[in-house]
Amino acid sequence: MGTRFDVRDLQALRAFYRSQLLEDCAPFWMAHSLDREYGGYLTMLDRDGSIYGTGKYIWPQARQAYLLAKLYNRIERDPAWLDASRLGIEFLDRYALDENGRAYYKVARDGTPLYSRPGEIFVESFIILAMSQYAKASGDERYLNRAENLFWDIIGRLENGAPDGQSGVRMPPYREHAPGMIMMNTTQELRAVRDDPRYTDLTRSTESGSGTSDGMGPFPSRSKGA
Repeated sequence: MGTRFDVRDLQALRAFYRSQLLEDCAPFWMAHSLDREYGGYLTMLDRDGSIYGTGKYIWPQARQAYLLAKLYNRIERDPAWLDASRLGIEFLDRYALDENGRAYYKVARDGTPLYSRPGEIFVESFIILAMSQYAKASGDERYLNRAENLFWDIIGRLENGAPDGQSGVRMPPYREHAPGMIMMNTTQELRAVRDDPRYTDLTRSTESGSGTSDGMGPFPSRSKGA
């Protein structure tokens, strides 16, 4: 039976989740997922760490690179975490986006594209999170600039009513919250790395529920200082 504790005891909750993350989850992925041959991560793993598939979904590639950089920034400046994050970031930089700057959904182990989801903003959002957090950890501004360029490209698509790739039928009075949710998270993460008032403005407008049918906006100018 799993661990039981009083959910009102926040200190116990904190200790439990910290131990699960740092003594179980992170060590498992550090030990079994790093692909030193092709870059990125092998994420199709059984409970014992054995590999049952080598395809690479860009979504978890980005999420793992983000987590490792976040651990480095928030928990301990362990060079092993930074190096492991770099492994994913460099793979994303080489293989995650097509010639139009749109994310592939899945690639082969060596980065060969397998398929995309047209208009998918969620995968691209996770790439932004990963690159911005790694830029903060490493001090490499190239990745922050790339993350921000991709972010404002997504905002432009949402502003122009482009589909997000996950939408169902849109009929009033229903409103999709998923795009607004992921973009608020992405905006807040970028704001923590780069002090840009446009991120604060965009977060506030999303919280208020004003803007597009996806819950984003109204959109601030994409020109710095505007």
